[in-house]
Amino acid sequence: MKFRNTLLVILGLALAYVVFDAVFDQPEGALRTVPDRFHGAWVTSNSEYSDRYLEFRAESVTFGTGGVNSQTFKVTGFDHSREPDGRELNTVFFRSGNGSSFSRQFYFSDGARKELVFVNQPDVVWTQ
Repeated sequence: MKFRNTLLVILGLALAYVVFDAVFDQPEGALRTVPDRFHGAWVTSNSEYSDRYLEFRAESVTFGTGGVNSQTFKVTGFDHSREPDGRELNTVFFRSGNGSSFSRQFYFSDGARKELVFVNQPDVVWTQ
């Protein structure tokens, strides 16, 4: 009997979590979608990524993985801030079809041309 009650409590808590997550699904960052100024395709002149691209839309991010292959993810949030050196740091949060969560951080500059540089790839500059 004790096992049955414990099991019911665990199932009840799991159900409450699922309902809470569905009803109160908040973005992981300050924003729910990708801001307009990032929308569109981004490419790089770096020869290692010559057949790669990335594309932002309001609710998705697509990574061109070479040739005609790509992976598209649902955006779950977006955040931005200023680094002490003045650079604009952005974080896009996204989820795969199987529910795995990811995030990528990048610096953005809107000078003579728009440039995006991922924090983990400082030598690769992406432009629109």
